[in-house]
Amino acid sequence: MLFLNPPFNMAMDEKCFTKRFVFYGPKIAALEAALSAPSTRGEAVTALIWKCAVNASRSNSGVSKLSILSRSVDIRKITVPPLPDNSVGNFVGYYASQKDESDIQLQGLVRELRKGIQDFSKSYLQKLQREDALEAITESCKDAIAILISNDVDLYVCNSLCDVSLYDIDFGWGNPTWVTNISSNAPNHKNLVGLIDSSTGDGSIEAWVTLTEADMALFERDPDLLCYAATFDYPSVLKSYL
Repeated sequence: MLFLNPPFNMAMDEKCFTKRFVFYGPKIAALEAALSAPSTRGEAVTALIWKCAVNASRSNSGVSKLSILSRSVDIRKITVPPLPDNSVGNFVGYYASQKDESDIQLQGLVRELRKGIQDFSKSYLQKLQREDALEAITESCKDAIAILISNDVDLYVCNSLCDVSLYDIDFGWGNPTWVTNISSNAPNHKNLVGLIDSSTGDGSIEAWVTLTEADMALFERDPDLLCYAATFDYPSVLKSYL
């Protein structure tokens, strides 16, 4: 099992596009029901996006590659014992799930996501809490480099800020009206997904997806995606920065 850190070099010469998709609470509930398998909101949405992105890539390239998705995880919640939510420091890790493109089914992708976090908790996280922590980090970096330079793997990276209660933050001038985790540099990279809770507070999730132009053209028209997601352009507040 691989435990990938965020990619340090996924810059592309090929033009990429970032688009915003909103998964409303009732649609997420319907998606979870269709999965017939235990999942969190974030896992259900991640699995659907992963499936549709892989299908787009496969259709455009005509080649079936091993697909790996690296997803962020809040280490505070999975240490034994758990760390307080207000622990100071960079307590974010990344775990990887992988799937052969010939078998891209939602239920299977959710199982791989759940297996990835379980393996991360039982193996890699335990090493980080022992004296050989540096060795574990070094091995993880080597694995990440090998994948990044490989032409035989499609790598996707998902950063999730769901359930972080960002709309409860108040620095003295009130709660935020709208929060996003998109980077202004996102269009220069491919296969990136950013998840964040919607401002509606009803369990809806905003997903910012960056793919190559060719893959995005197929992805945003995927019937499976459109069953659960609504497509939106950039909010006007962002357009001047992108």
